[in-house]
Amino acid sequence: MIRARMIAVRAAVSQREDKQSRLTARLLDLTKDARTVFCYVSMGSEVDTHAFIHAAAIRQTVLVPHTNADFSMTAVAPIGDLRPDRMGNVEGRPDTREIDVAIVPLLAFNERLYRIGYGKGCYDRWLIGRKVTTVGLAFDEQSVDFEAEPHDCALDCVLTPTKLYTR
Repeated sequence: MIRARMIAVRAAVSQREDKQSRLTARLLDLTKDARTVFCYVSMGSEVDTHAFIHAAAIRQTVLVPHTNADFSMTAVAPIGDLRPDRMGNVEGRPDTREIDVAIVPLLAFNERLYRIGYGKGCYDRWLIGRKVTTVGLAFDEQSVDFEAEPHDCALDCVLTPTKLYTR
């Protein structure tokens, strides 16, 4: 129920281009000291990460997720044009280097910085046991009150066009 509602909320965000530009600039500043950044490749109405990935790749290593058939994830160095398939995968080669910052998608986030994703648990499972700074990207409209589930991982921060939420 909440996922369907938040997909609609995110799809209806107004002034999207302006908000996207602000988010990209703020994210580049937030991650400027990281050596290796792991970032989702956006699709649909998600906060667009393509401009960030291209700009960040000039100064640091950028890895992206590859979701396997069992919904586990692997970090890959992207090859090509960042056009994701239906699983959100782009062509890439596996890369095991240490990641400093992980940028994750979300449908919604709450004041305790838990996120609601698409419900498969890919990012929560991937984050377990990793020593990485986690950043959720969102529009301000995606803030909502909900109770986290026991398997959910809280993020270190959520970045919106107007605010940086931190724990």
